[in-house]
This record gives sequence, structure tokens and C-alpha cells, in this order.
Amino acid sequence: MFVHIGDNIVLPIKEIVGIFDISVLEDKATRDFLKISEEEGFVKNNKYDNRERSFVLTGQNIYFSPITSVTLKKRIEKIYNQQDGDLFEQEEEDEIDNT
Repeated sequence: MFVHIGDNIVLPIKEIVGIFDISVLEDKATRDFLKISEEEGFVKNNKYDNRERSFVLTGQNIYFSPITSVTLKKRIEKIYNQQDGDLFEQEEEDEIDNT
């Protein structure tokens, strides 16, 4: 399953480690982390000229989003609820069938 995070970016839900409100950038440690991540090429899209409202951390990259963290959470919950409560079970079964 996938979630659209804005700016024509769609991510596999199982790769998302965290979704953070942009307000966490008030913390110096977070700003430093994102600065280093950007310098090392882990930030995969540009900021939105102060329109960014959240950022999504995956196992390998960081994506800024113009969509709030609350809305992204609701999108994932909606997908989860449509899958009868187990978002990853079908993917795991598919992986077993392919081996």
C-alpha cells in the first residue's frame, strides 16, 4: 500500500519510519539532523518556499510535504482500515508466495 504525501510523491507505507510536524524544526538537534541529511543527499525533494508542513522519514530518505502530519496520518489510517486492520499481512503473504 502507498500514501501520497504531496508534490506528486507516493511512498510505500511499510517504508515510513515517522511523520513529523514541521514545528519540530524549532529544536536545534532536529534542524542539525535535517541539515546534515540534506548535505549528504538523503533529502529527496526541495522545501516548498515555507509551504512545508511536515516531513516524512523513511528507512533511507527524508521527504518534505505540504500536507500536515495529521492529514498524512489520517490517510494511512484510512488505508489501514480498508485493509481489515492488517496493513502488512497481505504484503508478507505475497512475499512468501513469490519465493
